[in-house]
Amino acid sequence: MDGMPIAYLTGYKEFWSLPLKVNQDTLIPRPETEHLVQQSLIKLDNLDKNYQILELGTGCGAVAVALAGERPKASIVATDVSVKALKIGKYNASKLHISNIQFVAVIG
Repeated sequence: MDGMPIAYLTGYKEFWSLPLKVNQDTLIPRPETEHLVQQSLIKLDNLDKNYQILELGTGCGAVAVALAGERPKASIVATDVSVKALKIGKYNASKLHISNIQFVAVIG
């Protein structure tokens, strides 16, 4: 446990005010990534409201879940090469009652 991040020890990390499950199969969402969500929301506001979003390398689903929560009419596809990470992403979306994300495993 020496040097292990607290988020891995607790199993959770807050991102965009959302409690997200994380483990060693996922990267830990960084506060700087919230800026990506914020800027994406600004850009999305200038588009047609029936937009589709593709996230590559979703990991625990932090960005996809945050965007889906903010834009429930958006259709989001979140991909990753790690089936284990996708399982965590699906769990996070389900736990937060977010249903507009499709999680897809890709071959890397």
